[in-house]
Amino acid sequence: MTLPPGEGYPPQRSSPSTTAIYSIDHCGEEPRLLANDIDFMYTSEGYSAALLGCNASSGDVFALDPSGEQAPTRLLKDVGGKIYPTLGGILGVERGSTEDFGTLTFHPDITMPSAPSIALLDEVVVPYTEPRYNNTVFFSVAAETAFAVTRDGELVSIELPTRQATVLRTGVAAMDVSVDGRWVLWQEGTPEPPAPQEAGPVHLLDRTSGEDVYDDIGRVNVLDSNIRIDVALIDRADGSSSLVVLPSLERIDLEGPGWFISHRSPPDGLLLGQRLDEQRRFSLYRMDLASGEPSFLAEVDDIKVNGEEVIVAIEHDEWDYSYWRVLARAGEPELLAEHAYWPAMLSEDRIATVRDIDDSHHGDLWIEDPGTGEHTLLDRDVFRFVPGPHPELGHPWPYDDDVVAWSVHDGDRSGLWAARVQ
Repeated sequence: MTLPPGEGYPPQRSSPSTTAIYSIDHCGEEPRLLANDIDFMYTSEGYSAALLGCNASSGDVFALDPSGEQAPTRLLKDVGGKIYPTLGGILGVERGSTEDFGTLTFHPDITMPSAPSIALLDEVVVPYTEPRYNNTVFFSVAAETAFAVTRDGELVSIELPTRQATVLRTGVAAMDVSVDGRWVLWQEGTPEPPAPQEAGPVHLLDRTSGEDVYDDIGRVNVLDSNIRIDVALIDRADGSSSLVVLPSLERIDLEGPGWFISHRSPPDGLLLGQRLDEQRRFSLYRMDLASGEPSFLAEVDDIKVNGEEVIVAIEHDEWDYSYWRVLARAGEPELLAEHAYWPAMLSEDRIATVRDIDDSHHGDLWIEDPGTGEHTLLDRDVFRFVPGPHPELGHPWPYDDDVVAWSVHDGDRSGLWAARVQ
């Protein structure tokens, strides 16, 4: 399992892990055992300088030696897997597994695991670590600044190069921060870990001026980021939402509940989602900031971002999806694949996908060429998810985009396989 910076992670488990991590060279040499009891890896760009993994039972984050010669080194203890990369290091809230408050801790260099971690701030509220809660609301990092909410409701900023701490606001229940650190959305009240339960006065702080420039009644959203680059989405107490364009503070009201920012690509690209009751499926809209009107695109089950493109997944049945490419700015959705499950995107618009997936989560691996209509069976008894290439997932891929890899569970053939598709 690979997860990007600051996104939701599996909750801590009471049962011991049985997962082992191996490294294999590109030509299929003998696998090297890197670590036992590592449940997921951090492999997106923010962690590319080192190989990091987490044990879900303890919540500890480790640096792994790719050669397998050194044992894993613990960087942060009991952070629930929730970390942010910054300045070559990582930031997390260390605490006991049943504690609601912990210590905001910074490991300054993931390429030097033996370097000591630095305690920045005590009594920080512990965030959710479950996968569906993407927004931490109690700690974050932007540029070279860490932000945290304490047990006493202080909103504190810490300049990481100097460790200088500043109390920005008091009486804070939760907050969210823009990626450049200028804008801070904060909600009045008392911190209630692991998330605010009630609506209250919300404010938008402009750290450039030090003033609150927007006020409303609502709630900081724990499910999704409230601020994306230069737009903020505020959940209002009546169930509707307000979209605030930054720095102009132009406000666009959105009727109905469940709105969230799906993708932002300045200056014109903005996709919004609206949840459909308690279902995972949501309605996807393209937002025209000039007119203030959203235009409906589709009901979708998942999306992945690849630059200005968004890959949209629509579920038809278990393991049976269609995949569409959507541009944030304009244009109609383009069909990429049907009856597939997160296909690998190969060169020349070809795809690799597993079909006819059974109860054991295995099926047949096919290579498909939409241009010619050709379908080629590559292997059987393949695990449902093809590891790559997946450019839309934002994870590094060690091969060319005409190489596909897959996992087989079939007696002596069991293992990880790769082939170049001609």
